[in-house]
Amino acid sequence: LTKLGQRAQTDYTKFDRVEDVPENETALEIALKLKAEGNNKFKTTDFKGAISHYSEALNTLGNESVSATKDLTEQQKQDRSNCKLAVLSNRAACYNNIREYKKAKEDCDTILKDDEEHIKGLYRRGEAFLNLNDEVKAYKDFYNCLLIDKKNKQALKKVKLLRKSLHKRSIQSVHDGIEA
Repeated sequence: LTKLGQRAQTDYTKFDRVEDVPENETALEIALKLKAEGNNKFKTTDFKGAISHYSEALNTLGNESVSATKDLTEQQKQDRSNCKLAVLSNRAACYNNIREYKKAKEDCDTILKDDEEHIKGLYRRGEAFLNLNDEVKAYKDFYNCLLIDKKNKQALKKVKLLRKSLHKRSIQSVHDGIEA
């Protein structure tokens, strides 16, 4: 083996950073800490670092044992769901910032399966569609944002922008589809 290969084989220093997880901490508490760390990375524009923390938070929530989740109260279940949706939304924003629009769209699709009126999920998926050159779907998401929150300035700006570039029939078909 090369020296680098030998060093990689015996390099256990990465385990020095591993912290013992207190047994009394719930998966939700751990996920909320990871989300906060991701938010701090996001604020410093370290989007890949933020994605790493957000992904770890989602894994923590997803890997919780069935026995641990069966005794949760309705409020605890709602708190877990809210945390999951917020983390997915934040990760989608990161993906949009690093131009991984398909991944941003996938996260937003997951959000909107649970909550079809999630404003940030709709808006961020609209941004992803816009960057993937699917203006009709982008318009639909931005327009749905406005149906939920008429004062959303960002969505209104995008709708006005897209109305200039889309054909009137495309806009009308979106409106007809929403009404149906």
